[in-house]
Amino acid sequence: MQEINKQHTKTLILMIIGFAITIFSFLSLMITNNMLGIILILPGIGLLWYADKLKKNISTMYKKEYVLPMLQEVFTNVYFTPEEGLDQDTVYESSLFPKGNRYSSNDLVIAEYKGIPFRMSDVHIQNVTHNGKTTTTVEYFQGKWIIAKFPKSINGYLKVREKEFLGGDGTGLFSGLEKIETESVEFNKKFSIRTSDELEAFYILTPTFMETLLEIEAQIDGTIGFSFLNNEIHIGLYTHKDDFDIGMLDEYGDYILQQHQNEIDTITRLFDSLYQNQYLYE
Repeated sequence: MQEINKQHTKTLILMIIGFAITIFSFLSLMITNNMLGIILILPGIGLLWYADKLKKNISTMYKKEYVLPMLQEVFTNVYFTPEEGLDQDTVYESSLFPKGNRYSSNDLVIAEYKGIPFRMSDVHIQNVTHNGKTTTTVEYFQGKWIIAKFPKSINGYLKVREKEFLGGDGTGLFSGLEKIETESVEFNKKFSIRTSDELEAFYILTPTFMETLLEIEAQIDGTIGFSFLNNEIHIGLYTHKDDFDIGMLDEYGDYILQQHQNEIDTITRLFDSLYQNQYLYE
C-alpha cells in the first residue's frame, strides 16, 4: 500500500504542474500573445495526459492487489476486470432510468453468491446537449449496477424506484404498468412500485426484502431502484460515484478498504434477502 500511495502522490504532483503550465500558457496567449504560451502549452497538456495515464495504472494495480482478494473472500468463481463494464443495451433494457447519449461502464465483476450468478459494474449515464455556445450535462445515473439471475422466470414486469429520484414517481419511465402499494406504509412513502402483474409483485416484495431495501436506503448516500424481468433482477445503486475508485486528494489505506467492504456487504445483504424468497426458486 505504501508504494501505491507513493505513486499516487507523484501523479497528483504531475497533474498540478501540468494544470498550472496549461493555464499559464492560455493566459499568456490571451493577454500578451506571448510566444512562450505556444511553447509551453504542449508540455502542459502532455503532463496532464501522462498523469491521467499513471492514475489509471495505479487504480488498476490497486484493484487487482486489494479489491480482487476482497471479492474472492465473499463470492465464488470471481472474474474481475477494471477495464470492462456492462453492455449499454443490457442496462437500458431495465428501463429504470432515462437513456442518455453518453454511457460508460467499468470495474466489471462476474461471480456467484450462494449459487446466485450475477454481474455488476460501475455505470455512468449522462445526457449532453449543445445550444450555441452553451453545453448542458444532465446526470441520469452514476453508481453500481447489479444484475442477478434466478432459477424462476417471472411472468410480469416489476419496477421499484425511490420517489425522490428524478422527482415525482417516474410515471414516464413506468408507462404501461399499474401502480400498486404494499402493506408497509413506510415502504410506500419511499418507493414507487409499478408492475404488470400485481399478484406476482407481492410474491417478490416480501417483508424481508422490503425491510432490507429500507435499511440500505437509509445507510447509503444515494438512491435505489430495481426491476424484475424474466429471471433477472437489475439493481441500480445511484451513489454519484464509482465504488472502487478514490479521489485524487484521498489516500489508499484501511479507511478506503473498509468503504469497499461496506459496499460489498450492501450487495450481499440484498442477495441474502432475495435468497430467502422461495418463490424465486420454485
